[in-house]
Amino acid sequence: MSAKDHPSCASIDMLFGEKKYSYINGQGRPEFASIPYGRSTVGRAGCEAIACYNAMLLLGRPLSFEEVRAYFEKLFRRGLGWLAGGILGATPLEIHHFLKNQGIRFIRIRSVRGFKKKASAGKLPPGVLIVSYWNKPIIKCGFHTVAIDCRMLAGSSGQSSRTMAGGSGIGQQMTVYNFSNSSAGPEIITDLSRLMEGNWRFISGSYIPYPADQQSGMR
Repeated sequence: MSAKDHPSCASIDMLFGEKKYSYINGQGRPEFASIPYGRSTVGRAGCEAIACYNAMLLLGRPLSFEEVRAYFEKLFRRGLGWLAGGILGATPLEIHHFLKNQGIRFIRIRSVRGFKKKASAGKLPPGVLIVSYWNKPIIKCGFHTVAIDCRMLAGSSGQSSRTMAGGSGIGQQMTVYNFSNSSAGPEIITDLSRLMEGNWRFISGSYIPYPADQQSGMR
């Protein structure tokens, strides 16, 4: 059964009614969980596609989820993804493929420490972070990928990017979309350790600066 024939929705986008482009949170919720995705389902393996969908919406370049899903499934048919046909979802490589296909420039983040260092030095403008990390325990829970709104990263409203990236100061916030399978909405964090305690859980990150016109309204 294809996603378009799934009994819960003609397309996942139809769930939002007139709000065609709405953020997706809680991939394990009933309205999303059983929708086919490659050789798996959105609930079990769709977090990378959801992260890219949410990221494009944050960046002001929305795509329907059906378009994003179809692109990843095309990559799975070419033998990419975790295991044959993306049974366990996509890897950071497929995320990079997607972003490049959309003409999106991004900065590769290779460690939590590296992200904090760049942020503390003011080298990262406000942007969106797509990050993949291991869940605990790894064997049972695998990995997860989320999109994070980091519009406060450059210290808008006089706030410290050092505190924002690695501490817990009041008002220093990052907004995480699809934080967990059961999330009913976005979650606010002040430190990446809320997602992953210790650098060993980090897999890969892609940081996408907001377009200049959006950045000007964030300061």
